[in-house]
Amino acid sequence: CESELNPPRLHSRPVPANSFARADLMKTILFRRDFRGPTGGHLKVWDYFCHVLASARYRPQIYLTPSSVREAVNPWASANCRTLENWNPASAGALFLAGLDWEALPHCERRTPGRPVINLIQGMRHLDPQDPRHAFLEYPAVRICVSRAIKRRLDACDQVRGPVIHVHAGIPFIDQAQVWAEGVAKKFDHDVFIVALKRRSVGKAVAEELRRCGWRVDILTSWVEREQFLSRLRAGKVVVTLPLSFEGLYLPALEAMMAGSLLVFPKVEAATDYAEDGSNCHLCDHSVESIVQTVDRALGMSPAEANQMRQSAIETTKRFSLDRERREFLEVLDNLDAIWRTV
Repeated sequence: CESELNPPRLHSRPVPANSFARADLMKTILFRRDFRGPTGGHLKVWDYFCHVLASARYRPQIYLTPSSVREAVNPWASANCRTLENWNPASAGALFLAGLDWEALPHCERRTPGRPVINLIQGMRHLDPQDPRHAFLEYPAVRICVSRAIKRRLDACDQVRGPVIHVHAGIPFIDQAQVWAEGVAKKFDHDVFIVALKRRSVGKAVAEELRRCGWRVDILTSWVEREQFLSRLRAGKVVVTLPLSFEGLYLPALEAMMAGSLLVFPKVEAATDYAEDGSNCHLCDHSVESIVQTVDRALGMSPAEANQMRQSAIETTKRFSLDRERREFLEVLDNLDAIWRTV
């Protein structure tokens, strides 16, 4: 990235400064993205790019496919990052691959890459034999998991070649603790805010049922800039997030908790890293009926009960900072050569 950076408006993640005065002594970490539009997966790869950028020992490079959008929704474009004109893995000290990035390597290089490969695993889809990501597990890599649940699954999979490491996922800090410090009721624009980006039909059905019961509902079905998302998040007394069943962690739920929201959250395996039913959130089944019933229960909480849950949620999310994620990942990079020898 250029020395003078404009932080991306989409998600407001800070871009670290990094002097490349000794770039010749740095190990280059090569990233690749096919950025057709904003997703949580792309933003997490961006976080890891920034972690490398913040280090004085490593230099990140990014190749964006010709089909990638170059507008402000793309954090690499928004931050004025220099992008490589050609995809040349042989020039890198190590590769950072996520999702379907493996497809950019010839089959022979997948099996013998000739350099360390870091593979970020963000979801459970890699464990599904019908998913193209499953075949990538047999290729040598140091696999970074965003949740303990993914690590447990990969550890039990005989197909995986290479070490599997859990790095605590981080989210940008949302300073909302003071909002709830007094424990008093707050006036909300909406009774319920539904985050339905991944399950629009379910979200709309839940919204219809809740409105029929007389509740004021706001529903999010398309991507918005982060500040607008946070504004709508804070305006809802209860927040419903709707994950897919194969989520690796599902960051919107953590963001709602960090913002001090009363969270209703259909159960997913990866949520065991942070979700405690009745303590810091309300867990339910994925059916419309179960979600609506749980929202009713959350709206019926006393102010004292609601405040206690909000405080517990905020406390839980302190474990999921970008600083911690950075420290843990850079420790992996510092030991990458030794780790790679075990592959």
